[in-house]
Amino acid sequence: MKGFRKWHLAAWLGVLLLPVLSGCSFFAPAVENIRIETEPREAIVIINGIKYVGTPVVLPMSCKHDVLIEAYVADKDGMPRGFRRNYVVRRTLSACGVLDTLGTIALLPGFGLLSGGAYTFYEHDVKIDLDDRDTNVRYVLEEDI
Repeated sequence: MKGFRKWHLAAWLGVLLLPVLSGCSFFAPAVENIRIETEPREAIVIINGIKYVGTPVVLPMSCKHDVLIEAYVADKDGMPRGFRRNYVVRRTLSACGVLDTLGTIALLPGFGLLSGGAYTFYEHDVKIDLDDRDTNVRYVLEEDI
């Protein structure tokens, strides 16, 4: 009978804590710093549509969405020269997001998952090499088709 009481108490404690765990992401930080560095350093970087000249650039970014980075080297007229690189910084569930997910199983809907605090970025330091010798372009030959 003692074992049943301990299990019973643990079950009630779990039921009482689930509402607290659901929504904790509203109190977690929703902004994280991302550092972007290019080679060469005078490259033009467009981050989520905003243009920056020269790197490194450290920006506070919202965790609600992925971050799109576009980098290129400009000539004297400001036109792109050489390769243009695109990079996406993906996000994933943070520890608070996982707790919100567990709390959502019992309490629907999961409002905490709507906040930026439920997510974190996979990486915070991004290095982009714009050297012509190192390319991610694959040439397709006729025999490959």
